[in-house]
Amino acid sequence: MKKTFIKLAIASLIISFSGAIALQAQPDKKEAAAEEKKPANGLPFRGKIGAVDTAAKTITVAGKEKSRTFHVTGQTKITKDGQPAKLEDAKVGEEVGGFGVKVGEDKVELKSLRIGPKPEGEKKEPKKKKE
Repeated sequence: MKKTFIKLAIASLIISFSGAIALQAQPDKKEAAAEEKKPANGLPFRGKIGAVDTAAKTITVAGKEKSRTFHVTGQTKITKDGQPAKLEDAKVGEEVGGFGVKVGEDKVELKSLRIGPKPEGEKKEPKKKKE
């Protein structure tokens, strides 16, 4: 009888510890969700083109204090007048906007580039004040 009791006690301890170990091995769902929702280290931009370098695949956007250079990659979505476009379609002085992601200290790669003014459908309405 004592042997049976000892075996049952050992078995119950093993089962309870294995459940606790399994819970510790699983990552916390809140931590995993927080990692997935990290904001991109990028920035939206808009302005006028100061220079286009098709060989280096860059555009320079003139700023009030200094100009910023953005790199175009194979994954950059380029549009002009709402239609797909190429970097070669960009001209100095045209209005541009888009979204870039910092890569390293000084390099910003473009995810999207809109050449020309925003199409009418993209304008945001001002937020209404709560009364």
